Amino acid sequence: MDDIQQSRGVCLFDLPAEIRAMVYQSLLISDTAYRLGHHGPYSHEKRDQNTDIGKIYPSILATCQAVFAEASEVLYGDNTFYLGPVGHKPTYSASFITSIGAHNAAKIRTLVAHCVHPIHLSPRYLKQWISSYGLDISRVKVLAISFSPCITGENSTISIRSYPSLPAISATLPQYMGPPGGHFHMMNHLLLPGSHTTLPPAPNVVGSNASSHTDEQEMLKMQIKIQFEYALMEGRMADQAKDWVPMVPASRQDVMKWAELKNTDLRSGKRWLLYVCPTFQRKLTLRF
Repeated sequence: MDDIQQSRGVCLFDLPAEIRAMVYQSLLISDTAYRLGHHGPYSHEKRDQNTDIGKIYPSILATCQAVFAEASEVLYGDNTFYLGPVGHKPTYSASFITSIGAHNAAKIRTLVAHCVHPIHLSPRYLKQWISSYGLDISRVKVLAISFSPCITGENSTISIRSYPSLPAISATLPQYMGPPGGHFHMMNHLLLPGSHTTLPPAPNVVGSNASSHTDEQEMLKMQIKIQFEYALMEGRMADQAKDWVPMVPASRQDVMKWAELKNTDLRSGKRWLLYVCPTFQRKLTLRF
């Protein structure tokens, strides 16, 4: 019997499950995020073909059905997938989901997205947007949404009054949203709970021809539009926060602590909303 085992060598499934998982991780996990769709010139950039950075070896999935069943959980479950700008329809998201199949899309656990327009941050909208990719948001372990810095234009700069940061990772989304009927203030497009009873002061707009009547009208329109978007976001998130996963405000530094333990591709944004599944957080022994 021993002679037979020696003659056939060691089979992958002779190894403990933990060792097999390490083999799959070494072959299938990339240190960059996979995009679920192209959204512009940046996302069409060419990667250096002469480097092993981000390179994976998915051919192991073709070995047999048993290996495919185990390895596909690692390939889709342990890699990070970049959704692109919130609210923007990608070029080929449907073909991506079709190519990997809905059963594999359901294994995706880690998502990164970027937000340019605050109006797109209602929980219901985000759930619908993520679901449109064929993804099951209820099975997501990590979701990180970054925010753009203050808005800048060709002839003007809009600056929003800043406030001290919240203690890092200290509240769930309902706590973060404050009591029902409460009010909020802004920091870099991020709603923070506070004691103010009104919306933030109108942004200061500085332009080269600000003295002209036309420019004053345009500035006023811009201020009203921004305040209106903030008001809508405040109301929508307050109404729907109870129906969504708990998210917390986080700085880029906070998210980097998570990224050291979980591969991701932090593309932009200085402020973040971060959700980490509690059981997954304990598994990685995250400390913020």
